[in-house]
Amino acid sequence: MGRSVSYSSGALVAFTVLETENDDDWEFEYKWLRDDLSERTAAAFPSLIPHTGWRGREDRILLRNTFADCGVSVYGGLVAVWIAEHDDSAYWDAEWHTARSPRA
Repeated sequence: MGRSVSYSSGALVAFTVLETENDDDWEFEYKWLRDDLSERTAAAFPSLIPHTGWRGREDRILLRNTFADCGVSVYGGLVAVWIAEHDDSAYWDAEWHTARSPRA
């Protein structure tokens, strides 16, 4: 079985293909894709703010809010655009104290 594009575990994912006519244009097209995704997603979900980071080694975070990361992963021209719930101790502590509290 071949390898495919990575994305965060538990993420909602959409796939597309990054096509270029010239290999020298790949970096330009990838930057344009990241910028376009960030702009459109931030317009649709104003609570997401720009963030530079990674989930693992292959999943680039473009935007983040208190609850989720939104990002992009690429492998061999196949692109995964994803949004995934935070998976860190600070998030789970806050979630446990608010959502599971009898006062919530």
